[in-house]
Amino acid sequence: MPLPQLLSQYCDNTSIAISIAHNKYDHPLIYVNKKFEELTGYNGNDLYGKNCRALQNNSKNKHNRQRIRDFIYNKNINNIRVPLVNFKKDGTPFINLLFISKLKDCLENTQYLFASQFDISNTYPDILSQYEHVLETTLSEIPKTMSNNRIVLSGSLSVVANAAASIAQAKIMLDQIDASHL
Repeated sequence: MPLPQLLSQYCDNTSIAISIAHNKYDHPLIYVNKKFEELTGYNGNDLYGKNCRALQNNSKNKHNRQRIRDFIYNKNINNIRVPLVNFKKDGTPFINLLFISKLKDCLENTQYLFASQFDISNTYPDILSQYEHVLETTLSEIPKTMSNNRIVLSGSLSVVANAAASIAQAKIMLDQIDASHL
């Protein structure tokens, strides 16, 4: 199934790095946008037909790679966010906060894996700490705000909680990379 033109046009015009893979054996990349190329140094022709894990080079990423496999093969998980050590085309490592979502057809069959990549390597620890504080405050205020309306945002809360866990894991990965370069 070819990538719908409206989808590729939308991705071409977004300001974030995006890649799309077919949901078939080994999930080959079929699309990357300009922001992805700027982030990684790879152009589409370098990666089309290959799995995006090529960006991981020899990095271990064992736990988060397993989480990605679990996401791909579990029909009940629609998206995931994980930090991974990736490498740019020139060999420079970076921490990629990877978000992947399943794009499904009208019969609920996954056709594509839609991914967004965000380099958090140069994120300063104090900015991450500030973000964690704001996130914690937000999480504690949501139940108070919504209780009068008898609305629970469980899906949204889980996304926010996953983001917090991803930020914490990214901090650990940044420390490990810094320690290995000393």
